Amino acid sequence: MTPPEPQPTETVIRFKNEFGETLVGWLLDAGSKDNTVILCHGYMSNATHCHFQRLAAALARAGVSSFRFDHAMAVDGSSERRRSFLMGNHAQEVAEIQAAMDALKGAGYTTCVVLGHSKGGLNAFMFGAQVASPPPLVVSLAGRFKPRDGVLQRFGPNILDQLVASPAMPRKEANGMEWVLTLEDVEERVNIDVEALATRWPAGTRLVLIHGREDTTIPWQEAEYLGGLLPHARTVYIPGANHNFTDHAAELEGAVLEAVLGAAA
Repeated sequence: MTPPEPQPTETVIRFKNEFGETLVGWLLDAGSKDNTVILCHGYMSNATHCHFQRLAAALARAGVSSFRFDHAMAVDGSSERRRSFLMGNHAQEVAEIQAAMDALKGAGYTTCVVLGHSKGGLNAFMFGAQVASPPPLVVSLAGRFKPRDGVLQRFGPNILDQLVASPAMPRKEANGMEWVLTLEDVEERVNIDVEALATRWPAGTRLVLIHGREDTTIPWQEAEYLGGLLPHARTVYIPGANHNFTDHAAELEGAVLEAVLGAAA
């Protein structure tokens, strides 16, 4: 009887961000170092959310290695955070994607895809538009591409005026987490110019936008909006799927594999 093939196992990799905080990620080595996917989580989230473990396993079965990690601002994550929680923090998280890529490069892995969910989708898009050496493919899962609308939706239409009057507002989440929303934090996010970033999109990087048709957190029209700015972007809509693709993991898996394997071909 032929013995079963060994299953890939996850290896923990620790690396530093620009603040000296130790970030933690999980590398699932599928036997190839040439086409590695970095998975980036979203707001109030961590590297276990949005079926990331399932996606990593599916990629491994297809022979693609992946690395999912917790940003410093992850909630209930494994990475170190020495600073107060920030809602935006986009510039720092883009830099953390680069730090993850550098850590993988130091271990001999080449990143071919950066994939992000929700806020992570915006971060992945910013990364592709801003870095000197972008990956061949960026994939957004339910990405936020109208950041001002998102702030007003989450915190109320008068939040900017409220923060001008009182630049720090204590908040308590349903999970008991307490933090302070600041004017500076909000301004960083609402001032992200997606249209300007789109004009800088590198010709050699493909963009795939995957979105659920029943997403009530970030409507699918935001993917349509970015796709209109970048006509060569590919949009994939999953009927019935919500923001986290809760009951549509198989469809999400199929869409991600199609995008990634197409880039690796």
